[in-house]
Amino acid sequence: MTGAATLEDGSVFTYVLQEYKDTDEGMNVSLRIWYPAAAPAAYTEEHAYHYAVEFRNGARLAAARLHR
Repeated sequence: MTGAATLEDGSVFTYVLQEYKDTDEGMNVSLRIWYPAAAPAAYTEEHAYHYAVEFRNGARLAAARLHR
């Protein structure tokens, strides 16, 4: 999946690339986000937290499925 986020004036301020691939052992995931060099550190910190929460939720779902 790819995406871009824009500001109110329509200018792009970030790009996102997410890749998921099923494997025999589970899956491979590649999560990328690009911000301008001048972006506040809070942008990357908040997105890193967001990805951590998504990863934890995905691990919980996978564990629940294994223990059915």
